[in-house]
Amino acid sequence: MATSNYPTSLDDYSTLPSSGSPITVSSHYFGPAITNIEAELGTDPAGYATDVKTRLDDINPSEGNLNLDAGYGSKAPIYGVRAWVNFDGTTNVAGNCTIRASGNVSSVADNGTGVYTINFTSAMPDANYAVSGLSHYPGTNNTIISAPYGVYTGSLQIGNLSFSNVLIDASNISIIIHR
Repeated sequence: MATSNYPTSLDDYSTLPSSGSPITVSSHYFGPAITNIEAELGTDPAGYATDVKTRLDDINPSEGNLNLDAGYGSKAPIYGVRAWVNFDGTTNVAGNCTIRASGNVSSVADNGTGVYTINFTSAMPDANYAVSGLSHYPGTNNTIISAPYGVYTGSLQIGNLSFSNVLIDASNISIIIHR
């Protein structure tokens, strides 16, 4: 556990530490610090302190989860998107497809007709992630399903299949990785 020198009141901010001096806290110290600051602030018409405390209370450090009450009366963990990409599978520049936009994706390799390798910037903790995706075949209104061929921590290989189960390139492929 890290040492702590968290503030217990607003007065603790009257003297700032020297430049480069770290302030370290353990996650369970956030609650008392925020509670003490809220008590000293009194009424907070903008709701800033309450909002911060609510957000901090939603962190479950023992599980490593961020919890959210989405209006259903109970808090549940949020499972975020770990990587996503939208790319053109019909263009190939030096073996790579043109990425329109992405998050945690460094490149998309073109491995032949309808087969692509999506390379992650930061590897997944394991290969037990979920993949979802859709694509659009150029010149038609047909939607094509992108199916995982190989699931690895550093990359994902997909095959882009038509409704007749034939590998085919697509101009607009979107893939989302949840973990």
